Amino acid sequence: QSSATLLSIPSMLAGRPVGTMNFDRKQDTLRARAADEPLAATLQRHGYRTGFVVDRYVTNRLPAALDGFESLESITGEEDVSPWRARQAATAVTRAIEFLERDPGYLQPFFLTIYTADPHSPYVEHPGTRKFGKGGGARYDNELAYTDQYIGMLVEYLRAKPPLLDDTIVIVSSDHGEEFN
Repeated sequence: QSSATLLSIPSMLAGRPVGTMNFDRKQDTLRARAADEPLAATLQRHGYRTGFVVDRYVTNRLPAALDGFESLESITGEEDVSPWRARQAATAVTRAIEFLERDPGYLQPFFLTIYTADPHSPYVEHPGTRKFGKGGGARYDNELAYTDQYIGMLVEYLRAKPPLLDDTIVIVSSDHGEEFN
């Protein structure tokens, strides 16, 4: 979508290319101008529970990205923690499972979006996660493996709740990439 989170997240949640969207900027906040109903609002109108597992970066700087979500699950708490200083995958998956458990019979369809800033610079090595060598690219790969481990835990949770995984579409995407020369 874009090389910047501020443009990519609204684009993904609107289902529209960044170049076709209009944005208003006020200080450090970027708001996409409403042109169409966001996907979360459309699904909510059709009977879906909508949840967004999100950090303070998104809630503070991209308030319009929250439109249509009835449930916001914070992964950073009340303190002002930059997402790249606190690894969030474990907390994000925990909050996602908590959201799912609020409908233990899985009677209502759901749309759940999980945002975690892992992996993001500065890259750190996670103990117990596969090592990929030395340097920034290797630490980035370690971050990917760390995040993948927790995404795998969420998929295993879905698998353990038949027929939940069979009736669920899981999409993994990033808001931007990284460049290592």
